[in-house]
Amino acid sequence: MTTINPSFTAPAGKPIALITGGTSGIGRAFARLLAQRGYNLVIVARGTTGLAETAAELQASGAACEQIRADLADPETVTALCEWVASRNFAFDVFVNNAGTGLYQPLATTDFAEAETALTVMGRAPVKLGGAVAQKMREAGSGQIINISSVQGFVPMGMYAAIKAFIRVWSESLALELAGTGVTVTAVLPGWVRSGFHRASGGRRSGVPDFLWLDPQQVAAAGLRAAERGKIRCTPSRRYQVIAFLAEKGPRRVVNRVARALRSAKSSASTKPSASVPASTPAESPAASSGSSTGTVAGTFNDGVGTNHDIIQATNAELGEHGVR
Repeated sequence: MTTINPSFTAPAGKPIALITGGTSGIGRAFARLLAQRGYNLVIVARGTTGLAETAAELQASGAACEQIRADLADPETVTALCEWVASRNFAFDVFVNNAGTGLYQPLATTDFAEAETALTVMGRAPVKLGGAVAQKMREAGSGQIINISSVQGFVPMGMYAAIKAFIRVWSESLALELAGTGVTVTAVLPGWVRSGFHRASGGRRSGVPDFLWLDPQQVAAAGLRAAERGKIRCTPSRRYQVIAFLAEKGPRRVVNRVARALRSAKSSASTKPSASVPASTPAESPAASSGSSTGTVAGTFNDGVGTNHDIIQATNAELGEHGVR
């Protein structure tokens, strides 16, 4: 189901941003930051309550905010939203392609219901919406597109990682296609982020060390700063820049062994009762946001339960064999 105002037009005098998954986590942090910078906003999310609360907060800060209730797991809704973007008499100045969903299931299966949902929300929807927005921006001669990927896209950890890798490569390809047009495209690759998504998807965070957690505000600020500088890729925080570099450039034997340790620990943890997450410190899996969460166990680095010792041992052993200390 989708609720779109067909007569909406951008208020004059201010730049305007479109954000999917804009009611929590990274998406809401982007909305707050852009509102502070004088943007009017269009936020897209599935939940009516979250939309109303976020819109009220943004309007109280002085920003005009249009709400679009849309479930991006529905292909027809995605098409309707793309048609709405294409029919506007203006181009968005910023588009944050952020909506996500949790996913953790075996690849060797004939049950692809969850995977289909994830592919639509985090694959087809970003590509179709990104294409529609990019076309309008190119015609206008300016604009910034920010696509939320993940550091997990460098690690062979199932369908979620594969989708995030796809989004990273697609984003970088779109950036090259639009080079010289005045439109920039930036892929943002966060790791573990504190947000409501992780809690909603049933994940736990007890085994993840504090230094690995990022706040949504950190991710949004880094992503927007990178977009303003025209960077094609942004990995928020030095620690994740190192992790991403090692995962992308390091020996595949090391990366694969770490992935196996993560997968094994996640599989065993999924059979344990969920630990409660305090409301004051909700947590989000790498690069997913709750705008379209399906409530499944997030298929990311998010669990953390019992994984750290195994992962560190596996990584140190493999790096040692390659002469790395």
